[in-house]
Amino acid sequence: MSERLIPRGWERINPDNQPTLVHPDRRHCVVVASGTGATGRHYAAPTTKNPKGRTIQAAVQSNAALALLALHDVAPELASLRETWMLLTFVNIDGQIQSEVSLPNAMEGEQISSWRDRILIPTLDPSVGPDHANEEPPDYDFDIVRK
Repeated sequence: MSERLIPRGWERINPDNQPTLVHPDRRHCVVVASGTGATGRHYAAPTTKNPKGRTIQAAVQSNAALALLALHDVAPELASLRETWMLLTFVNIDGQIQSEVSLPNAMEGEQISSWRDRILIPTLDPSVGPDHANEEPPDYDFDIVRK
């Protein structure tokens, strides 16, 4: 993800060893995390697979604070707050990748348990390549000569 977003102006930071990609407008950022089997399913409520530390806990609290404020109401001491979105991924038993980009707003213990907004991504099957995956590669004809 970093390889694609950094050339587009995103910045990678690493607060408390939590890799985070910050949008150029500095109003939101993305963290990648593993989710549960409910990830990417509209009828289910995913949680993070692994416990989250203080950096993510602070980000979720900031998200909750920002939800209560309009952008023009943000006090100077809160100006550094930004929405922290999560790219959740889960590999199911068939090897397909379920994912979503979601905005966490609550935690139970060390797991994110509630999401204000969820953007579901269609399930990806890495075993199925693009349409041209079965095409023959082009033939190359050249001589190899010993020097």
